[in-house]
Amino acid sequence: MLGEIVGAALCRPNMNLSHSGKIVREWVYKISDRYPYAHIDNHVIMPNHIHMLLSLGRLGGDGGRHDAAPTRRVTVGRIMGYFKYQTTKEIDIPGFWQRSYHDHIIRG
Repeated sequence: MLGEIVGAALCRPNMNLSHSGKIVREWVYKISDRYPYAHIDNHVIMPNHIHMLLSLGRLGGDGGRHDAAPTRRVTVGRIMGYFKYQTTKEIDIPGFWQRSYHDHIIRG
């Protein structure tokens, strides 16, 4: 649904994004516009899902992450809900994403 892997036989696989995949990539980059304290550190779009490394908090002068703005409750759930809503609306395929999401917390 998001694209296909090409060039795997040449040991240089590459992801050829579909129209839907390009929309998803565009909205990955827009997450920080809506949520300034959310930073996509890295992402990869696979043929039928996406992986993201998401950091919450502002980047301080020391290069470390600090707590998100206390006046606005920023959660991974809220961010993913926004991301899924916007991409589904633009792709125009009801039920494009599975419910919920699978997350892991990376520490250290």
